[in-house]
Amino acid sequence: MTLAAPTTPATVSEPTPASEAHRLLAVDEARQLLGVSKWTLYRLIREQQLDTVKIGARRFVPADALHRFIEALPTSSGGGI
Repeated sequence: MTLAAPTTPATVSEPTPASEAHRLLAVDEARQLLGVSKWTLYRLIREQQLDTVKIGARRFVPADALHRFIEALPTSSGGGI
C-alpha cells in the first residue's frame, strides 16, 4: 500500500484592484463602510449622489461608486473639530 503525497490546501487569492472595483456591496454593507444610517444612505441614493444597481428585488452599491462618492466629498480645511 502506498501513501499519496500530501497536497497543499487550496488558497483563495486576494482580490485584485480590478476585481475589487467590480464588487457589489449590499446596501447595509455600504452603510456600515460610510458610517451612516440606512435612511441617510437611501437619501444619497434617491438624490443620485450614489450610484446603485438593482438585481431582482435587491439593490447594491458598486464598490467603485462608493469610492467615487468618498473621493468627491469636500475635505475640511482645518480650523475646528
